[in-house]
Amino acid sequence: MNKWQWIGIILLLTAVVSCKEKAKKEQVALPAKTAPVFKPVSVPMTYTDQVQQAEYLAARFWDNLNFTDTSLVHLPEITEAFSVYASVLGAVPKGKAVASVKKTWKEATKEKRVLHHFASLFEQFLYDPNSPFMNEDLYITILEMTIDSDDFEEEERARAAHRLEMALKNKMGSRATDFSLTLASGKKMRLYNIKADYTLIFFNNPGCHTCKIFRDNICASPVIAELTRQGRIKIVAVYPDEDLSEWKEYLPNIPGEWINGYDEKLALRGEKLYNLRAIPTLYLLDKEKTVLLKDARFELIEHYLATVTAPGT
Repeated sequence: MNKWQWIGIILLLTAVVSCKEKAKKEQVALPAKTAPVFKPVSVPMTYTDQVQQAEYLAARFWDNLNFTDTSLVHLPEITEAFSVYASVLGAVPKGKAVASVKKTWKEATKEKRVLHHFASLFEQFLYDPNSPFMNEDLYITILEMTIDSDDFEEEERARAAHRLEMALKNKMGSRATDFSLTLASGKKMRLYNIKADYTLIFFNNPGCHTCKIFRDNICASPVIAELTRQGRIKIVAVYPDEDLSEWKEYLPNIPGEWINGYDEKLALRGEKLYNLRAIPTLYLLDKEKTVLLKDARFELIEHYLATVTAPGT
């Protein structure tokens, strides 16, 4: 497990403890004959290693849940517990996370309404671009199971098939799709021609407030500043839309040392070269243009770069 994942493990263990304490407090307030809706599993004291604790939770998180109880679909407690579960999935190796997701899905198939509710929770926490637990790579497993399930209507399976097609583009570990970029000078260049140990692609729009926050975070990052000074990283700001007058007006707001251009042929969206579900979107690539992080939060990218470029790594 990479060092940058330890933050997620620490956060998830803190969240699990908080969730347990909340469950205890709520249980005291309930009538004597009323059982708690959901009681998280307790990690045995023999599991002292944080990785083992996280893996135990991933494997057994929903063991105390009655998946045949349709009243679950209306309870906020399940959504709250799912946020903890999503953090657990992000803190274990992919194989363990996939196994956990498949087990949860299988249990949910005992009751169709519960299955649909859990499918919506997986979408909310693993697929929504605004979710801190977004993990499109893991959500692929959900899409595959949705497509193969008779518990979903044809329209729902078709939507899942389209999402799967897009999610499979530029997966982490694969080589990013090459594309052409036109600079303000009119010069054209291609992604593959950019020479650097790391390339940070910043898909953005001039009028986007969140894009400004991302831009400011990148500019303020000491890690990226040092890598830029060393010539080891290139920041590529890409405008994927058609309003060039707006893009040109915004040119002074993009740092001069960045590569800043637009998609003249609108191929990124038109040919669906990249899955741009939301703007801004960040991709981190290595020297060979292999995708290291896809549609990732800036904090994760910064921590990743700090880890892999630290002395001795």
